[in-house]
Amino acid sequence: MLEKTETKEWVVKVKIAILCNGYGMINRGAERFTEEFYNHCHDIFDIDIYGIKETSYSHGTNTKSRDKFRIPWRNGKAYLESYYFGKKWYNMLYKSATYGIVFNNSGFPCSYWCNKFRKLTSTPFVTRARGGGKEERLSRMFKPDCMIFLSEHHRSQIDNGNVKTTVIPNAIDVTEYLKEQKEPELLDGLEPPYYLSTSALVGFKRNDLIIKAVAKLDEGTLIQTSDGNLKNETISLGNELLGKRFCYTGRITRETLMQLYKHCDVFVNASRQEAFGVVYLEAMAAGLPIVTQYDKRRKEIIGDAGVLIADCENISDFSSSLFYASKEDWKNKPINQAKKYDWKKIKQQYKDIFNDLQKV
Repeated sequence: MLEKTETKEWVVKVKIAILCNGYGMINRGAERFTEEFYNHCHDIFDIDIYGIKETSYSHGTNTKSRDKFRIPWRNGKAYLESYYFGKKWYNMLYKSATYGIVFNNSGFPCSYWCNKFRKLTSTPFVTRARGGGKEERLSRMFKPDCMIFLSEHHRSQIDNGNVKTTVIPNAIDVTEYLKEQKEPELLDGLEPPYYLSTSALVGFKRNDLIIKAVAKLDEGTLIQTSDGNLKNETISLGNELLGKRFCYTGRITRETLMQLYKHCDVFVNASRQEAFGVVYLEAMAAGLPIVTQYDKRRKEIIGDAGVLIADCENISDFSSSLFYASKEDWKNKPINQAKKYDWKKIKQQYKDIFNDLQKV
């Protein structure tokens, strides 16, 4: 697509098909990234989004969602969804579509179809890392023209030199989080300092450890949002150990979340592992220090803008870290760390790598 610049010169915008099977149906990590990528990069790329469901922003394939596959294994459902989504996308486009880049954000089964599309049309494809490592190792078998990892540590675990790789982390619009926000009414009458947890109420997030750590403190309220299969157990434990110092909100609006980021004192998370954790960036951009489990990925993301605990199961250390984080003057450390991940910087990285692939 040709676009006129401010200097009245015509430039060619790379046309990109971004594949995100859940887009338009759910709004988790991959889907949020797809939306953000479009919002922040459509001025430098000509972007078409493909998802299972057609929306005002995306083309739909109308394949089955993972909820409709009758197998008990969650990952198996996700892999089948990705495979049939990719197959339908391929059959829709292989005879007619012209793209400069195919950007796969739908897991390794879709890499198979991107590879077939490349063989037929010579269109390079890029695969974006989605987490733990298994997906990336399987995607690598189809030799994408580039694999994008979210952190250097993640790349170091997977990269064996057979495929071109780069690191482009998740990003946020920092200016959005610097805006003043009114104090949410749900904080009325609660005892400060406020410890904010937005983790899903599922086992590997270990929200019970957060409750136990806050319970060892003499003051402060735990604000717990979200939902999950351990909702009832979490509420029961919170009420038992914290009483009035436990505030469960359930799912909240984006507006309320922004208010909590601005008026709470510490952001806390105890998950066993995180693929990246955009919530860390959001909390830091609003000025909150982070307290969470130590690992090399989180250390890379959080830097000196919080406390990383060797073992969250050590409740005494966890509790002491929360107390320290609530009393320490963090100045602008959280905000400055978040600025490293601002979309203004990250979009240039995408522009560079996609333009380079066009030259090959």
